[in-house]
Amino acid sequence: MSKRILLLGIVILLLLASLPGVVNRWQVEESNATYETVLPYFEIEELTSESGISLDEALQELKDAGLTTISVEPISLDSMDEDEIIDLYSPTDLKEALRFSEYDFEITEDTDGVFVSLPENEFYMDLIFQHFEMEEVMVGSEPLLHLKMDSQMSLNTVLGYDQQMIEKIKSYGFNYIARVENTDQYGNETTIDYLTNLDGQLNGLLFSGEEAIGYPDLDVMTELTNELHDAGYYFYDIEFTRQKGNVMISRNTGYDFVRLHSLTLDNTSLEEDVDQAIRAVKERNMRSLFLHVPDAEPHESLQGTTEFLDMLYAEMPDKFTTGSPAPFEDVDIPFWSVLAAFAAGVVFIYIASEIVPVMILRFGVTGLMALLAIAYLLTDRLLFAQAFALGIAVAAPSYAVVKASQNHAGSVPNMLKGFLMATLYTFVGILIVVAVLNGNGFITGFEMFRGVKLVYLLPIAFVAVYFFWQIGLRMLNTEAKYWHLVVIGLLGAVGLYYLMRTGNTNEVSQIEMTMRQLLEEYLYVRPRTKEFLLGFPAFVLGLYVMRYSKIWGRLLLIPGVIGFLSIMNTFTHFHIPLEISLLRTVYGLVFGLIIGLIAIVVFNFVYNYARKFFPRGE
Repeated sequence: MSKRILLLGIVILLLLASLPGVVNRWQVEESNATYETVLPYFEIEELTSESGISLDEALQELKDAGLTTISVEPISLDSMDEDEIIDLYSPTDLKEALRFSEYDFEITEDTDGVFVSLPENEFYMDLIFQHFEMEEVMVGSEPLLHLKMDSQMSLNTVLGYDQQMIEKIKSYGFNYIARVENTDQYGNETTIDYLTNLDGQLNGLLFSGEEAIGYPDLDVMTELTNELHDAGYYFYDIEFTRQKGNVMISRNTGYDFVRLHSLTLDNTSLEEDVDQAIRAVKERNMRSLFLHVPDAEPHESLQGTTEFLDMLYAEMPDKFTTGSPAPFEDVDIPFWSVLAAFAAGVVFIYIASEIVPVMILRFGVTGLMALLAIAYLLTDRLLFAQAFALGIAVAAPSYAVVKASQNHAGSVPNMLKGFLMATLYTFVGILIVVAVLNGNGFITGFEMFRGVKLVYLLPIAFVAVYFFWQIGLRMLNTEAKYWHLVVIGLLGAVGLYYLMRTGNTNEVSQIEMTMRQLLEEYLYVRPRTKEFLLGFPAFVLGLYVMRYSKIWGRLLLIPGVIGFLSIMNTFTHFHIPLEISLLRTVYGLVFGLIIGLIAIVVFNFVYNYARKFFPRGE
């Protein structure tokens, strides 16, 4: 038995020992399948205030369409003024308005506070009485409340929540979410007091604006949010719009967050909105769809919203159900499972570094990885684990391609063996990365894999240098020609475009969008185009072409790395469920292999045609 086979056996045993943590993650992801649809109450109210639709009719239509949840905003003097519950006057405004009228109450430059009209509803009257020192004054023939405000308060100070509104929402069977604003000390304390004394009918809190309550005073923020969490609340994290303070709160509360996707329903067509929402739930662990009604005539807006809900529920995969979502259960990761994953990574790096001819470099890289593993296990500093995972993510696809080119080039059977071996080597790296960077912090998206761009760049650069370093050394001594510069410029432009296409914000053509949509419609989840149209076909064809020309075969293997680094990258997006990543990868491998085999048939046809008509080219 060779040393290499023995080491591979050790890696396999260590990977088996690391599986419990990975399996637990899979089970946690699969068990969390309840999602909600949310509309803000004020948007529903605006629809009814601008049309002949009553609030009760709108709520009933939305309930019949399947809406599960309504969000409620806190109350302040300013919000009551906007909702025309009260009329709000500053002393200056009131004096200016009444300067030609007689009134008994004297308003001077020293008059402080604000004046408000008496609310008709007793609830709002009691709310004002609860928070302000006030006196009733007559201004002309109209009674007003003169509210005295100290330096702690403002017109935006939170006074509580509209309990009557909440009771109405509940009467229709809706759940509700409380929006939590970060205002002043008095308002924040009022919010905490109200929420912690509620009767356990509310579970989720969504911060308003750009920051969490108490921010930027981190001590105050931690104290307030810990109090809310201890009272049984979880929090929401808005995709692509992370609010300031949420990362610290997540770490303090064991990542007790629900992922939320915000969607305005008039940005695209109805079908595209539904597809976007389903993709968010299915592929990115979004469990709250926060909707905004279309900006249209009220009847059309309400109809568009209910049509969206009808289509959403009809097309959502059966495994997902509507209701009140919950944060992920804790992913149980035994320490020995993590230890086994790090050990597997160190041994794998030693094996992979065999393609480096310098022994001291091989031991150096292996030693560095061992130090990173030890540093993480001793300090629990996530940065060390992230650096370790980055090393594995770069090494696995690089080694997979180089090793396959050494032993499995030539005939179709050899090529198939090479494709299988490269896939297995890459999956060894994937399993190590997934086992090392595991836990609730990663599946909620607060903790991430670091170095995505490097994973897209370094394996390609390494394979290119490995295959052509000798030619490259000769080229350094060659006189530069203008066409050399042109070629270098073109390669640089292609490389820049390739890097720009990585990540989640890249632009794609309409044709590619249509193709993606068709693939997703029929396959549940679409494979990555860079894998099955570029990377894997180039790899398959490259291995085969090496029987005729090592140079051309190696040139094809350079873009062939893209397929393997791309599937590695797929699994480093930890907020994507393992089921989705695995299915996407299998599709990419199968379709890429088929297209690669077709490319071999085309190559053989062209090659034989060229030999027949251009015999000198043999």
